[in-house]
Amino acid sequence: MRALLVVNTFATTTSPEIKAVISAALENKLDLTVVTTEQKLHAVEIAKTAKSDGYELIIGFGGDGTLNELANGLLANGLDPTGPKLAGIPGGNANVFLRNLGYANDPIIATAQLLENLAKNSTKTIGLGKLTSAEISRWFLFNAGFGIDAQVLAKMDLQRNRGKYVSDSAYAILAIRELFNEIRKGKSPILITDQNNVTAKPVQFALIVNFAPWTYVGKFAISPLVRLADTSALDIFGSHKLSISNTVRLISSFITADKIKSDPQTLVLERQQSLDIKALTPTWAQVDGEPLKKIQVAKVEHFANCLTVIA
Repeated sequence: MRALLVVNTFATTTSPEIKAVISAALENKLDLTVVTTEQKLHAVEIAKTAKSDGYELIIGFGGDGTLNELANGLLANGLDPTGPKLAGIPGGNANVFLRNLGYANDPIIATAQLLENLAKNSTKTIGLGKLTSAEISRWFLFNAGFGIDAQVLAKMDLQRNRGKYVSDSAYAILAIRELFNEIRKGKSPILITDQNNVTAKPVQFALIVNFAPWTYVGKFAISPLVRLADTSALDIFGSHKLSISNTVRLISSFITADKIKSDPQTLVLERQQSLDIKALTPTWAQVDGEPLKKIQVAKVEHFANCLTVIA
Protein backbone atom coordinates (compact mmCIF):
# COMPACT_ATOMS: atom_id res chain seq x y z
CA MET A 1 0.00 0.00 0.00
CA ARG A 2 1.37 3.42 -0.96
CA ALA A 3 1.24 5.65 2.10
CA LEU A 4 2.17 9.23 2.87
CA LEU A 5 3.33 10.14 6.37
CA VAL A 6 2.73 13.86 6.99
CA VAL A 7 4.74 15.09 9.97
CA ASN A 8 3.99 18.35 11.77
CA THR A 9 7.35 19.10 13.38
CA PHE A 10 5.77 22.04 15.24
CA ALA A 11 3.29 19.81 17.11
CA THR A 12 3.61 19.59 20.89
CA THR A 13 5.18 16.14 21.30
CA THR A 14 6.80 15.37 17.96
CA SER A 15 10.59 15.02 17.82
CA PRO A 16 13.19 13.83 15.28
CA GLU A 17 13.90 10.74 17.38
CA ILE A 18 10.27 9.65 17.60
CA LYS A 19 9.77 10.45 13.90
CA ALA A 20 12.69 8.15 13.02
CA VAL A 21 11.31 5.26 15.08
CA ILE A 22 7.80 5.63 13.67
CA SER A 23 9.01 5.99 10.08
CA ALA A 24 11.13 2.83 10.37
CA ALA A 25 8.19 0.84 11.78
CA LEU A 26 5.84 1.99 9.03
CA GLU A 27 8.39 1.42 6.25
CA ASN A 28 8.51 -2.27 7.16
CA LYS A 29 4.86 -2.67 6.19
CA LEU A 30 4.11 0.15 3.74
CA ASP A 31 5.49 1.78 0.61
CA LEU A 32 6.09 4.95 2.60
CA THR A 33 6.91 8.54 1.67
CA VAL A 34 7.58 11.05 4.47
CA VAL A 35 6.93 14.79 4.19
CA THR A 36 6.93 17.56 6.80
CA THR A 37 4.65 20.56 7.02
CA GLU A 38 6.25 23.98 6.80
CA GLN A 39 3.43 26.24 7.90
CA LYS A 40 -0.22 26.32 8.91
CA LEU A 41 -2.58 24.84 6.26
CA HIS A 42 0.33 23.18 4.44
CA ALA A 43 -1.19 19.76 5.23
CA VAL A 44 -4.37 20.83 3.36
CA GLU A 45 -2.34 21.37 0.20
CA ILE A 46 -0.46 18.10 0.64
CA ALA A 47 -3.69 16.10 0.97
CA LYS A 48 -5.36 17.78 -2.01
CA THR A 49 -3.09 15.97 -4.46
CA ALA A 50 -2.70 12.70 -2.53
CA LYS A 51 -5.08 10.72 -4.76
CA SER A 52 -3.64 11.99 -8.06
CA ASP A 53 -0.16 11.27 -6.66
CA GLY A 54 -1.15 7.63 -6.21
CA TYR A 55 -1.43 7.41 -2.41
CA GLU A 56 -3.95 5.04 -0.87
CA LEU A 57 -3.34 6.11 2.73
CA ILE A 58 -2.42 9.38 4.44
CA ILE A 59 -1.05 9.23 7.99
CA GLY A 60 -0.85 12.43 10.00
CA PHE A 61 1.78 12.60 12.74
CA GLY A 62 0.84 15.67 14.76
CA GLY A 63 -2.04 17.06 16.73
CA ASP A 64 -5.73 17.39 15.99
CA GLY A 65 -5.01 20.40 13.79
CA THR A 66 -2.83 18.31 11.48
CA LEU A 67 -5.55 15.69 11.03
CA ASN A 68 -8.15 18.41 10.51
CA GLU A 69 -6.05 19.92 7.72
CA LEU A 70 -5.54 16.54 6.07
CA ALA A 71 -9.29 15.85 6.18
CA ASN A 72 -9.98 19.25 4.63
CA GLY A 73 -7.47 18.55 1.87
CA LEU A 74 -8.98 15.14 1.12
CA LEU A 75 -12.45 16.71 0.90
CA ALA A 76 -11.39 19.87 -0.95
CA ASN A 77 -12.93 18.65 -4.21
CA GLY A 78 -16.02 17.09 -2.62
CA LEU A 79 -16.83 13.71 -1.10
CA ASP A 80 -14.88 10.90 -2.73
CA PRO A 81 -15.40 7.36 -1.40
CA THR A 82 -12.50 6.11 -3.53
CA GLY A 83 -10.07 8.64 -2.08
CA PRO A 84 -7.16 7.84 0.24
CA LYS A 85 -7.93 6.57 3.73
CA LEU A 86 -6.94 8.70 6.71
CA ALA A 87 -4.93 7.55 9.72
CA GLY A 88 -3.00 9.29 12.45
CA ILE A 89 -0.32 9.04 15.09
CA PRO A 90 -0.66 11.32 18.15
CA GLY A 91 1.86 14.13 18.31
CA GLY A 92 -0.16 16.97 19.82
CA ASN A 93 -1.30 17.97 23.26
CA ALA A 94 -4.80 16.43 23.50
CA ASN A 95 -5.03 14.20 20.39
CA VAL A 96 -8.80 14.04 20.84
CA PHE A 97 -9.74 12.51 17.48
CA LEU A 98 -7.30 9.61 17.65
CA ARG A 99 -8.17 8.84 21.26
CA ASN A 100 -11.85 8.84 20.31
CA LEU A 101 -10.98 6.22 17.68
CA GLY A 102 -9.42 4.05 20.38
CA TYR A 103 -5.73 4.83 19.90
CA ALA A 104 -3.31 5.29 22.79
CA ASN A 105 -1.98 8.78 23.46
CA ASP A 106 1.59 7.47 23.21
CA PRO A 107 2.88 7.72 19.60
CA ILE A 108 4.89 4.49 19.71
CA ILE A 109 2.01 2.44 21.11
CA ALA A 110 -0.39 4.12 18.66
CA THR A 111 1.91 3.19 15.75
CA ALA A 112 1.74 -0.46 16.78
CA GLN A 113 -2.06 -0.19 16.99
CA LEU A 114 -2.18 1.40 13.54
CA LEU A 115 -0.10 -1.39 12.02
CA GLU A 116 -2.34 -3.98 13.66
CA ASN A 117 -5.45 -2.26 12.27
CA LEU A 118 -3.88 -2.10 8.81
CA ALA A 119 -3.06 -5.81 8.96
CA LYS A 120 -6.71 -6.55 9.80
CA ASN A 121 -7.97 -4.00 7.26
CA SER A 122 -9.95 -2.48 10.12
CA THR A 123 -11.67 0.69 8.93
CA LYS A 124 -14.52 2.99 9.91
CA THR A 125 -16.44 5.42 7.71
CA ILE A 126 -17.31 8.56 9.65
CA GLY A 127 -19.54 11.59 9.28
CA LEU A 128 -18.16 15.10 9.67
CA GLY A 129 -19.36 18.58 10.46
CA LYS A 130 -18.79 21.59 8.23
CA LEU A 131 -18.68 25.25 9.25
CA THR A 132 -19.39 27.77 6.50
CA SER A 133 -19.45 31.56 6.59
CA ALA A 134 -18.56 34.40 4.26
CA GLU A 135 -14.93 34.05 5.42
CA ILE A 136 -14.62 30.32 6.23
CA SER A 137 -15.41 26.91 4.77
CA ARG A 138 -13.98 24.25 7.05
CA TRP A 139 -14.73 20.60 7.83
CA PHE A 140 -14.32 19.38 11.41
CA LEU A 141 -13.74 15.89 12.74
CA PHE A 142 -14.95 16.07 16.32
CA ASN A 143 -15.93 19.57 17.44
CA ALA A 144 -16.35 23.24 16.67
CA GLY A 145 -16.92 26.21 18.95
CA PHE A 146 -17.95 29.85 19.10
CA GLY A 147 -17.05 32.21 21.89
CA ILE A 148 -14.79 31.80 24.88
CA ASP A 149 -13.39 28.34 24.07
CA ALA A 150 -12.29 29.53 20.62
CA GLN A 151 -10.99 32.76 22.14
CA VAL A 152 -8.85 30.82 24.61
CA LEU A 153 -7.48 28.66 21.78
CA ALA A 154 -6.63 31.78 19.76
CA LYS A 155 -4.64 33.25 22.64
CA MET A 156 -2.95 29.91 23.32
CA ASP A 157 -2.01 29.70 19.65
CA LEU A 158 -0.40 33.12 19.94
CA GLN A 159 1.61 31.96 22.96
CA ARG A 160 2.67 28.80 21.11
CA ASN A 161 3.91 30.92 18.22
CA ARG A 162 6.00 32.85 20.72
CA GLY A 163 7.66 29.62 21.81
CA LYS A 164 5.75 28.99 25.03
CA TYR A 165 5.03 25.39 26.07
CA VAL A 166 1.43 24.20 25.69
CA SER A 167 -0.05 22.01 28.43
CA ASP A 168 -3.39 21.23 30.07
CA SER A 169 -2.49 23.49 33.01
CA ALA A 170 -1.56 26.34 30.66
CA TYR A 171 -4.95 26.02 28.96
CA ALA A 172 -6.74 25.98 32.32
CA ILE A 173 -4.97 29.10 33.60
CA LEU A 174 -5.65 30.99 30.38
CA ALA A 175 -9.31 29.86 30.33
CA ILE A 176 -9.89 31.11 33.89
CA ARG A 177 -8.28 34.45 33.05
CA GLU A 178 -10.39 34.86 29.90
CA LEU A 179 -13.55 33.87 31.77
CA PHE A 180 -13.03 36.61 34.36
CA ASN A 181 -12.30 39.13 31.60
CA GLU A 182 -15.48 38.24 29.70
CA ILE A 183 -17.64 38.36 32.84
CA ARG A 184 -16.26 41.80 33.63
CA LYS A 185 -16.85 43.12 30.10
CA GLY A 186 -20.25 41.53 29.58
CA LYS A 187 -20.33 39.11 26.66
CA SER A 188 -22.49 39.69 23.58
CA PRO A 189 -25.06 36.93 23.02
CA ILE A 190 -25.06 34.28 20.31
CA LEU A 191 -28.27 33.15 18.60
CA ILE A 192 -28.62 29.52 17.47
CA THR A 193 -31.38 28.41 15.09
CA ASP A 194 -31.82 24.64 14.96
CA GLN A 195 -32.68 22.28 12.10
CA ASN A 196 -36.40 22.92 12.68
CA ASN A 197 -35.89 26.67 12.25
CA VAL A 198 -36.43 27.34 15.97
CA THR A 199 -34.21 30.03 17.49
CA ALA A 200 -33.20 29.25 21.04
CA LYS A 201 -32.77 31.65 23.94
CA PRO A 202 -29.42 33.47 23.45
CA VAL A 203 -26.25 31.81 24.74
CA GLN A 204 -22.87 33.26 25.64
CA PHE A 205 -20.85 30.57 23.87
CA ALA A 206 -21.58 27.45 21.85
CA LEU A 207 -19.88 24.05 21.63
CA ILE A 208 -20.71 21.74 18.72
CA VAL A 209 -19.79 18.07 19.07
CA ASN A 210 -19.62 15.62 16.16
CA PHE A 211 -17.62 12.86 17.86
CA ALA A 212 -17.45 12.52 21.65
CA PRO A 213 -15.63 12.79 23.98
CA TRP A 214 -15.42 16.52 23.44
CA THR A 215 -11.88 16.74 24.84
CA TYR A 216 -9.47 15.18 27.34
CA VAL A 217 -7.78 16.57 30.42
CA GLY A 218 -4.83 14.27 31.02
CA LYS A 219 -6.28 10.75 31.12
CA PHE A 220 -9.83 11.95 31.76
CA ALA A 221 -12.40 12.20 28.96
CA ILE A 222 -14.78 15.17 29.07
CA SER A 223 -18.06 14.29 27.38
CA PRO A 224 -21.30 16.31 27.68
CA LEU A 225 -23.42 13.33 26.65
CA VAL A 226 -22.93 9.58 26.87
CA ARG A 227 -23.38 9.17 23.09
CA LEU A 228 -19.92 7.94 22.10
CA ALA A 229 -18.35 6.52 18.92
CA ASP A 230 -21.17 8.04 16.89
CA THR A 231 -20.64 10.56 14.10
CA SER A 232 -24.19 10.51 12.70
CA ALA A 233 -25.29 13.95 13.93
CA LEU A 234 -24.24 17.04 15.86
CA ASP A 235 -24.88 17.91 19.50
CA ILE A 236 -24.83 21.58 20.54
CA PHE A 237 -24.26 23.02 24.01
CA GLY A 238 -24.36 26.59 25.21
CA SER A 239 -24.56 28.59 28.41
CA HIS A 240 -27.30 31.22 28.69
CA LYS A 241 -25.36 33.19 31.28
CA LEU A 242 -21.63 33.68 31.62
CA SER A 243 -20.69 33.48 35.29
CA ILE A 244 -18.33 31.60 37.57
CA SER A 245 -21.15 29.54 39.11
CA ASN A 246 -22.63 28.64 35.73
CA THR A 247 -19.24 27.66 34.35
CA VAL A 248 -18.46 25.45 37.36
CA ARG A 249 -21.87 23.80 37.01
CA LEU A 250 -21.35 23.32 33.27
CA ILE A 251 -17.95 21.70 33.78
CA SER A 252 -19.43 19.44 36.47
CA SER A 253 -22.19 18.43 34.03
CA PHE A 254 -19.59 17.65 31.37
CA ILE A 255 -17.75 15.35 33.75
CA THR A 256 -20.96 13.58 34.86
CA ALA A 257 -22.26 13.08 31.31
CA ASP A 258 -25.97 13.51 30.51
CA LYS A 259 -26.80 15.56 33.63
CA ILE A 260 -26.25 18.64 31.52
CA LYS A 261 -29.71 18.22 29.98
CA SER A 262 -31.39 19.05 33.30
CA ASP A 263 -29.55 22.35 33.78
CA PRO A 264 -31.92 25.30 33.08
CA GLN A 265 -28.99 27.61 32.32
CA THR A 266 -27.65 25.34 29.58
CA LEU A 267 -28.87 24.95 26.00
CA VAL A 268 -28.74 21.36 24.72
CA LEU A 269 -29.68 20.50 21.14
CA GLU A 270 -29.25 16.83 20.27
CA ARG A 271 -28.84 15.04 16.95
CA GLN A 272 -28.91 18.09 14.70
CA GLN A 273 -28.15 17.94 10.99
CA SER A 274 -27.86 21.70 10.51
CA LEU A 275 -27.98 24.95 12.45
CA ASP A 276 -27.44 28.65 11.91
CA ILE A 277 -25.39 30.79 14.26
CA LYS A 278 -25.43 34.56 14.58
CA ALA A 279 -23.28 36.55 16.98
CA LEU A 280 -24.11 40.19 17.62
CA THR A 281 -20.43 41.11 17.49
CA PRO A 282 -17.46 39.43 15.76
CA THR A 283 -16.75 36.27 17.76
CA TRP A 284 -13.91 33.75 17.61
CA ALA A 285 -14.66 30.39 15.97
CA GLN A 286 -12.64 27.17 16.16
CA VAL A 287 -12.68 23.69 14.63
CA ASP A 288 -10.98 20.66 16.19
CA GLY A 289 -9.08 22.88 18.59
CA GLU A 290 -7.75 25.19 15.87
CA PRO A 291 -8.76 28.88 16.13
CA LEU A 292 -9.93 30.31 12.82
CA LYS A 293 -10.99 33.96 12.99
CA LYS A 294 -13.70 36.22 14.34
CA ILE A 295 -17.00 35.89 12.49
CA GLN A 296 -20.62 36.87 13.08
CA VAL A 297 -22.77 34.58 10.93
CA ALA A 298 -22.18 30.91 10.12
CA LYS A 299 -23.96 27.76 9.03
CA VAL A 300 -22.98 24.43 10.53
CA GLU A 301 -24.01 21.18 8.81
CA HIS A 302 -23.49 17.47 9.26
CA PHE A 303 -22.55 15.18 6.37
CA ALA A 304 -22.67 11.40 6.61
CA ASN A 305 -20.00 8.96 5.34
CA CYS A 306 -17.33 11.54 4.52
CA LEU A 307 -14.07 9.77 5.31
CA THR A 308 -12.75 6.27 5.79
CA VAL A 309 -10.31 6.07 8.69
CA ILE A 310 -8.10 3.27 9.97
CA ALA A 311 -9.55 2.28 13.33
